[in-house]
Amino acid sequence: MAPSSVACRELDWVEQQTYGEGSQKQTGGDGTLQTAKTTYSSSERIPIILPEVECLLPPLSGEQLSSLESDIPENGCYTPIIINKDTTVIDGRNRLRICEKHSLSYKMLVFSFVDLLEAKL
Repeated sequence: MAPSSVACRELDWVEQQTYGEGSQKQTGGDGTLQTAKTTYSSSERIPIILPEVECLLPPLSGEQLSSLESDIPENGCYTPIIINKDTTVIDGRNRLRICEKHSLSYKMLVFSFVDLLEAKL
């Protein structure tokens, strides 16, 4: 399976799940299902945004960022911030910054990645 297909399936999975206590299922980099760590709330962990990880995903367009900036304060952050086991933000840096700017709570979902290349996929 092409890496882009796997990445899309993982993001689709994240958006479709209900985030509660206990183990979750996630799609591994090779397309197999694996058990993922439970979610954390913003009051339980402090995520870290590293420049070398931030550059893995393209920046949002001005329109996309503006849409997020109006939606999140009104509706809350319903899509979790994706972090690795050491709380480095893999995906969701814009949501995180908006939540912090408005003192809003958010959820984080832990994924295990071998290295940054795997996180990019």
